Amino acid sequence: MTKHKLAILCDFDGTIAKGDVGHRVYTRFGDERWEEINKRWRKGEISSKECLIGEYSLMDASEDEVREYVMTMEIDPGFIELVKTCRENDIPMAIVSDGFDFYINAILDKYELFGIETFCNKLKLMAGKLSFHSHIMN
Repeated sequence: MTKHKLAILCDFDGTIAKGDVGHRVYTRFGDERWEEINKRWRKGEISSKECLIGEYSLMDASEDEVREYVMTMEIDPGFIELVKTCRENDIPMAIVSDGFDFYINAILDKYELFGIETFCNKLKLMAGKLSFHSHIMN
C-alpha cells in the first residue's frame, strides 16, 4: 500500500494576505476604466487573463511606487504559524495564485518567509509601465 503524504497549497490574495493585494494595486494606480473591464469578466465576456491584462494596462506607476504600496499590506498571522508547523513536520507547502510574483515575493520577504515555492503570474516593469506574463492562466 502506498503511503500518501500531506502537502499544503495556499491561495494568496484574501487567504494569506489580508485582502486582495492585486485588486488594491490596480485600483490604486489605475483609473476607473478597470471597473468596466471587471464587469465584462464577471459577465463571462472575457477571460481572467484578458481581465487582468486590461486592468493592469491602465496603471501608471513605477516599480518603486508599487513596491512601497505593496509593503503596507499585511498577511494573516496564522499563515506564519502554518509555515512553521509545515517546516517542523516536513510537510511540503506552496502558494498557487492567479496573483503576481512581484507583490507575493515582496510580502513574503517582508515577513522573512523565504523559500516557499510559488506558482503565479509574472509582473515586470518595462519602459516605466508594469506588464505581466501569465504562467497560470490561459
